[in-house]
Amino acid sequence: DLSVIGKLVKILKTHRVALLHTHNWDAHLYGTPAALFAPVIAVVHTQHSELQYRSWKNDLLRPILGRWIDQFVGVSEPASAFARESGWVSKEKVTTFINGIDPAPFLSLNEADRSQIRQVLNIPMDAPVLINVARHSLIKDHKTLLAAFAMVQSTWPASHLILVGDGPLRPNLEEIVLKEGLTQWVHFVGMRSDVAALLHAADLFVMSSLTEGTSISLLEAM
Repeated sequence: DLSVIGKLVKILKTHRVALLHTHNWDAHLYGTPAALFAPVIAVVHTQHSELQYRSWKNDLLRPILGRWIDQFVGVSEPASAFARESGWVSKEKVTTFINGIDPAPFLSLNEADRSQIRQVLNIPMDAPVLINVARHSLIKDHKTLLAAFAMVQSTWPASHLILVGDGPLRPNLEEIVLKEGLTQWVHFVGMRSDVAALLHAADLFVMSSLTEGTSISLLEAM
């Protein structure tokens, strides 16, 4: 949708933006041309994994758009290596900043926090609880996760699954849960600011992503 570029140009000009940060491919696809027309002084692009969905279009556009990136940041070495080896940007523009987290919120939790979360979600204290933290999009592959949980639930009927996050696929996922008769055991809790407490309330973190760079949710679970 080329009109998106025009809308972004207007925003960039209105706010006299000097530095534009694009996050992953879609933002890069629209944001970088907009920065050129605005014009913006510098463009910094962060890439969180290799491009999962390759096509002749993005293979063609990558080196063209890459000319207008001032700094490319990969959050993992494979993401940076992909940028260098694919000719996306010149090698001297590529740097790697590994994702990290502040562990403090995860170190101050106690049994009361665990109990409170389970009470709110109506989960017994002795029930095995799995948890996933991810946006509800195709690349996170919740469909496979729910199929796997259905198998787990058939063996351990007391087990529960907490899904933290939201996104365009949530209605489809809720439909799968309803169809599989898992409504009582799968808890959609949406976007949350208390992820540390939710993780503390669970026993096992699960991830079904098709691709990740350096996953923040995995680091938090660890």
